[in-house]
Amino acid sequence: MCSRTQPKRRRAFPARTPAWCIRATPTRQSPLCRNASPPWRERKRAYLEHLEEASASALKVSLSDKLHNARTIVVDYRDVGEELWERFNADRDQVLAYYRALAATFSRLTPGALATELAVTVGELDALVAVVSPTSIRPKNQGM
Repeated sequence: MCSRTQPKRRRAFPARTPAWCIRATPTRQSPLCRNASPPWRERKRAYLEHLEEASASALKVSLSDKLHNARTIVVDYRDVGEELWERFNADRDQVLAYYRALAATFSRLTPGALATELAVTVGELDALVAVVSPTSIRPKNQGM
């Protein structure tokens, strides 16, 4: 981590924050970080690969975060519809494919109620989008 990032992380994470939680949070130099130079798809693939090596504790933190994000996307999609996708650095189908991949990965790596809830939430988002655009649920869009 760079010297400018380290103080920010110290402020963001209290001293009592477990190390696995800090490791689950991308740094500026990490390809997982939004401000890094790699394109969106490359960052998301790197994140999915990172999950394969993550500890059980880091997976729980990440899964909780992604579930919260997916639920927020569902709520916002109901509120603003297709305009929602303008907030992302990827198009709708790429975002949906990423969340499908996350749901599949978490279901495999850390099965249980949270992983199931993520899969259900992503399915709900797919169903909402399918009403507007049935082509978004084609199998070709399932993978990352």
